[in-house]
Amino acid sequence: MSRTLIVDCPKVHHSWTRKVHCICSGLQEVANRHGILFHGFADDSQLSKHTLVNEIHVEKRTMVDCIGDIEFWCRSHGLKLSADKSDVIWLGTRQELAMIISQPCHTAAALVT
Repeated sequence: MSRTLIVDCPKVHHSWTRKVHCICSGLQEVANRHGILFHGFADDSQLSKHTLVNEIHVEKRTMVDCIGDIEFWCRSHGLKLSADKSDVIWLGTRQELAMIISQPCHTAAALVT
């Protein structure tokens, strides 16, 4: 059985909207290093990872590490993550979701459960 972890995170606030393409490119590079899929549109970013249920804890740690590196990248480029606007969405069948025992993981900007 497989699970898809979609993290609607991070929401990046930036003061120079004309630089959105450069920002998305930078976030894409960070996500790629972790094997995480990235989708960016305007000021919205989404990270996603497909995984097997029995590998969920490893992939959740990978996602948390990726978010941490994105936090660092954003800070180093004068940007801020909005943890209060970030969400984690688990997708799967009812049976698959029932098999997940989720322990929260923390990053400086977000809580991943």
